[in-house]
Amino acid sequence: MTAAVFSGDSPARIVFREILPNMTSLIVGSFFGAATAAILAEAGLEFLGLGDSTTISWGTMLFWAQNSNALLTGQWILLFAPGLCISLLATSLSLINFGVDGLSNPRLREGANR
Repeated sequence: MTAAVFSGDSPARIVFREILPNMTSLIVGSFFGAATAAILAEAGLEFLGLGDSTTISWGTMLFWAQNSNALLTGQWILLFAPGLCISLLATSLSLINFGVDGLSNPRLREGANR
C-alpha cells in the first residue's frame, strides 16, 4: 500500500485494488457469521417463547412441539424436523464461509494461483 501511495495512485484505486481484495474473506466471514448467529438467535428466542407466537418459524415449531409434549407422546418428528433444518442451515452457511475463505484469503491459496 505504501508503494501505491508513493507512486501517486488515487485513494479509490488503493482501496479497491490493494485493500479490498485482501479483505474479502474477512467481510464475507463476518457476514456469514452474523447471518448464522441471527438465525440461531431467532430460533432460540422463539423456542423460549420470547417472540411472536403467531409467526411461523422453526423456533416456533419447536416451542409448540415442546409445549404439547411431543417426546412423551411419541411424536419425535415434530422436534426432529425443525431441529435438523436449523442445524443443516447453520452447517451449510459455515461451509460456504469456509469455501469463500479458501478462495479469497491470500494466506490459504495453494498452487500456481498464489
